Amino acid sequence: MATTEAEPASPHLASQVLRSDSGSATRRRLGSGCAAVDAALDGGLEYGRVSCISGEGGVGKTLLALHFIAKHLVSGREVQATVIDSVGTFDVFRLQEVVLSRLRDMGQHDETKQTHTDAGVTTERVPEDEILDRVKLMRVFDIEGLLEALDELKTETESALDDLRKLRNDAATDKQLEIPDSEDEGDEMLFDEVSPLEPSPSDMTNLPGEAAAKEGLLVIDNITSVINPLLKRNYVQAQAQLTEVLRALSQLARSSNMCILLINTAMSPRSNHTVSVKKSTQMLDHPSPEEMSSLSSQLESISIFESATVRPALGKTLSNAVDLYLLAHMLPKHKRDADMFYNTELGSKHRAELVNILEVLSDRWDQRVGNFGAFTVKGGIQLEDAF
Repeated sequence: MATTEAEPASPHLASQVLRSDSGSATRRRLGSGCAAVDAALDGGLEYGRVSCISGEGGVGKTLLALHFIAKHLVSGREVQATVIDSVGTFDVFRLQEVVLSRLRDMGQHDETKQTHTDAGVTTERVPEDEILDRVKLMRVFDIEGLLEALDELKTETESALDDLRKLRNDAATDKQLEIPDSEDEGDEMLFDEVSPLEPSPSDMTNLPGEAAAKEGLLVIDNITSVINPLLKRNYVQAQAQLTEVLRALSQLARSSNMCILLINTAMSPRSNHTVSVKKSTQMLDHPSPEEMSSLSSQLESISIFESATVRPALGKTLSNAVDLYLLAHMLPKHKRDADMFYNTELGSKHRAELVNILEVLSDRWDQRVGNFGAFTVKGGIQLEDAF
């Protein structure tokens, strides 16, 4: 009997392997509702990924997070969102206004929610109240509290996966219990017990109702405040615990197909910051690798805009761990605004018109690095394209 020679395995392109692992082609994205921002993000934040927005106060990063929350909540009647507040400043009333704005844009908000009956006027619950019922707020004060909150959230998502498995098992059982043809003995196999396949996180989005609603959103506002106190006491321990938190977030996002958004602070350097850093490199006779890395990172430009000198907190430990790293800042809108803003001799800095910028600093799975969107804030609530 002739034997055939074994064929060698055919090679695969590395790009094909990367695409199969990332699954970016099939991942749903969460938009903000602002065309300029969503275009820069190629549709929005991805579910099953960890994203981070860094920025100074007043540049719109928290408002962006509120719009992502609102867009997520109005996408279905049962979808839920979780906000972990580490600073105690999360504004529920502002979230309500953003939700109202989103409902008005969708044409689903009725200003008069009253029903006239024989017994009188009955006031019904307005849609935004029902939506806010699906937002879970968790207050934490330190890194240990954050880890406990993430552990609790992980337990809840695992319970949701168990519900999904039960739903799939029930559906499979109903299909197996269809009455077969009595004359066909082979159909008796329909009654054999079959082990159902384990659902993947992507399967959750293909099921209707409660199962599809398990695709959640987690916003942490903000990640910096729980790490900074520990950084001042024990830098090495703080870095280790930050890595532990980021690893837990990554596992949670992938296991439950959850969209996770971190809010991180940023700081503007002092006017003589660059000069002082250069002098520091000269003053150190024998700098350690850690010192040289810290100094070089301070000199490294992170934005595509030369005038954007803000630096996100938590450094490369954070930027290297998240899937999408964003920077929010403000820039003059036109050339005349730039002349007024940067020319200190004119004393007209306050008259310059500024626009909000959201740009992509790093992107693990896509090619959005360098993309940016310019927007303005109207009435402290609405996001509008700047141009």
